[in-house]
Amino acid sequence: HISGCGRRLLHTPGRSGRPNRAQRRSGNRFAQGIPAGLPCGCPGIGVEIDHRTDIWAVGVMMFRMLAGRHPLHPLRGQQLVITAMLDQPMPSIKEAVQGLPAGLADVIDRCLKKKKEDRFDSAMDLLRAHNRIIRERLAAHEGREVKHTGDGFMVAFASASQAVECG
Repeated sequence: HISGCGRRLLHTPGRSGRPNRAQRRSGNRFAQGIPAGLPCGCPGIGVEIDHRTDIWAVGVMMFRMLAGRHPLHPLRGQQLVITAMLDQPMPSIKEAVQGLPAGLADVIDRCLKKKKEDRFDSAMDLLRAHNRIIRERLAAHEGREVKHTGDGFMVAFASASQAVECG
C-alpha cells in the first residue's frame, strides 16, 4: 500500500510474527518503509524490491554526499513515485559535480539506473568496482596499497602532495 505522500506502508511484525513491543505500545502496526528517494524498485509501481534496490539507495547516498542534494531535488513524495515510472534517465552525477574521477561518476550513475537489470548485480560487484577505482587512483598518483580490508584501504605515498592529488 502506498500512503498519500508516496511512502510504502509495511507491516513490521516482531520475530514471533506478532507486533513488537514498540508497535503494541504505540498501537501502530505499520511503519513508513520506503523513504523519499527510493522510487525505483518499490511496490506500488509494479516493481518488486530486491537487493538491487539497496544498490539504488547506495547511489542516492553517494550522490547526496558529493552533490549536497538528492539526485531528483526538489521533487518529493508522489512526484518521486511518478518520476520513477517515467522512462527518463536519472540526472548524472557528472552534471551535478564537476571534476569527479570518471570511474567514480560511472559507478554512481550505474547505481542510479532506473532499470534494476542495468545496476550492479550485487553489492559485491559494487565493492569490486569501488576497489578498482581506488587502485587506479593509487597507480596514477604513485601510491602504494599497504593493506586492504573490505572497503578500507591503508595506502602510502612518497610525498604528501601525491596523497593530496590522489584525492
